[in-house]
Amino acid sequence: MRVQFLENPHLLSKPKGAKEHEMRIGIFGLPNSGKSQFRRWLVGRMHEAGGQVEHWDADRFKKARCPEDADMREPADEPGVIWVIEDVRGTVPHKSVIQPGEKEGAWKPLSFYNLVYYLNPDWSTYAAFWVSRALQWKKLGAGNWMRESGWENLDDEEIILRKVQYFLAGREAWIKEDMAVLSRITHPLVISITPVWKADGEIEWQGLTWPK
Repeated sequence: MRVQFLENPHLLSKPKGAKEHEMRIGIFGLPNSGKSQFRRWLVGRMHEAGGQVEHWDADRFKKARCPEDADMREPADEPGVIWVIEDVRGTVPHKSVIQPGEKEGAWKPLSFYNLVYYLNPDWSTYAAFWVSRALQWKKLGAGNWMRESGWENLDDEEIILRKVQYFLAGREAWIKEDMAVLSRITHPLVISITPVWKADGEIEWQGLTWPK
């Protein structure tokens, strides 16, 4: 798949504060919607295409969760670099404008990005993601990473089940809230992707397109 904007960065509008030929791609979506898998996949494809790519997870995990995350680093002003940034709170008002007492908002405002990919899995894929995550939590006895406090102790099956039910029950309403925010903006460009977990265990990124 040809990544046209690697060769023609002017195809995307330059966000506020970005230097010439600096590109920032946001990956947003609900918790456990495939964002990390997509970030790693996208960075890999861009590397194959010859791009100078760096990536970052705004949740700031203290240790790499897989080998592909070992080289993550916080974005800096480096012309020529394509930054791929995952932020589960990407559509939440930026922390500089949220009200006192509210949880921390997005790592950066939407105007920071050239392009946003929003991951919107169908219900069956989202449920499959959560079954897999629940089994992992049960095995490890910990999970549900919080940016502010770290890993939560999870060694009770009933607590894990309640958390999974909470996320599955909220899926539709939260996606509507996110899309309402994204539909009101003209910048950055937003592309919605539907992750589909196939029978062979691979994830298909339906709706994935490159800016032209």
